[in-house]
Amino acid sequence: MPNKTLFIYLDESGNLDFASSGTKHLVMSAVSTQDPATILKLIGNLKYELLAAGINVPNFHASEDVQIVRNRFFAILGDLPVYSGQTFWLSKDDDRLSEPFESSAYGSFGLAIANWAQIQKVESGSERVVLVFDRVLRVREQSAFLSRLKGIFSQREGFYYVFFHNVHKDFNGQVADYIAWAQYVKLERGEQRPFQELPVHLCQSDNLFDWLESH
Repeated sequence: MPNKTLFIYLDESGNLDFASSGTKHLVMSAVSTQDPATILKLIGNLKYELLAAGINVPNFHASEDVQIVRNRFFAILGDLPVYSGQTFWLSKDDDRLSEPFESSAYGSFGLAIANWAQIQKVESGSERVVLVFDRVLRVREQSAFLSRLKGIFSQREGFYYVFFHNVHKDFNGQVADYIAWAQYVKLERGEQRPFQELPVHLCQSDNLFDWLESH
């Protein structure tokens, strides 16, 4: 593994339906770490402890996990070598969205993630950044991200790599999933408990367009 590589894993919560039948919010959370292998080990240990107790956990997925699994997962978040966490969210009725809404939303998320990744790279003293997005994004959303990311990264020093994986097959991605879900249910349903379970360094949350205007 290259020295001082910063890995950033991202996942979203809420759906892409901008009609009245869709969710009111769209959330994207990112976690950064220089030690993804240790996260794999610690969360893997939790999975096998739960299996040994007779609890079926093929993978961790906050919206589907039973409460005892959620409790155990939230309890270990503070022990993981995560450098930082950040959530960006938007309300789908925000008048700063332009048509087509999906492209506008994902282009803006891509811009925010690219700028945040650069900040993380500098603060952590990393030489390169590897960003891993959820592979469930459709080709159109992937293109919207890449167009934003590549334009920004081409102007910055260092190496940046962008991949699209199935986050539910990587424990690091499942950390991002839990953070995104906790932020989402707080915004969408006013459910505070999951958010309150997040460690302080993982609960940073900003309106997407407000953050872009200030950075």
